[in-house]
Amino acid sequence: ITFDLRGIDGSTTGDAPAWTMEQFAADALAVLRDASVTSAHVIAHSMGGRVAQRLAIAHPEVVATLTLIATTGGDAGGVARDAEASRVLASGGIAELAPYFFGPDGDRADMARFLQREASIAARRGHYTASLGHDAWGELPAITAPALIIHGDADAITQVGNGRMLAAAIPGARLLEIEGGHHAVHLQSAEVVPAVLAFVAAHPIGG
Repeated sequence: ITFDLRGIDGSTTGDAPAWTMEQFAADALAVLRDASVTSAHVIAHSMGGRVAQRLAIAHPEVVATLTLIATTGGDAGGVARDAEASRVLASGGIAELAPYFFGPDGDRADMARFLQREASIAARRGHYTASLGHDAWGELPAITAPALIIHGDADAITQVGNGRMLAAAIPGARLLEIEGGHHAVHLQSAEVVPAVLAFVAAHPIGG
């Protein structure tokens, strides 16, 4: 099951004046409930990982396992990216972003496929603001789901130190660092999908 966050592609923006990760997590829960899913393997990347943290904290009964890829418990308490990476991320330029997401060999085609979803400037700004407001560091120890943290050690968008901090904060979490992995490590590295499949297979729902 996948879905578009508010303001992305076919999803409406709703009537909330400002978005939060908590609200996005409530949306994710609504999607699962509408699909009659009572427990799920939750796999999320980057900002989606922040949403997934909120879902696991607020609704532990729904999250059978939690896989967090290239994400952080919050910018304020995490390892900050450098000023140039922040500038490139804010610019949204496909050519500039490609090396940050896919490494030196990343190109415009890679990035265009990654960013193929439609979103207005207002929606992107709303997502960015909600992401900035995320701070779950103090609540991560309450997560009870088995957790797998995946992070590329060359990720300049979300520094690998954030993945290490997540793994240390979530009880029993396993950390998989991908050598040479960048921000889209799940698309860049052949190690990621087999690792995720093995992880969820080791924790069957209802098992």
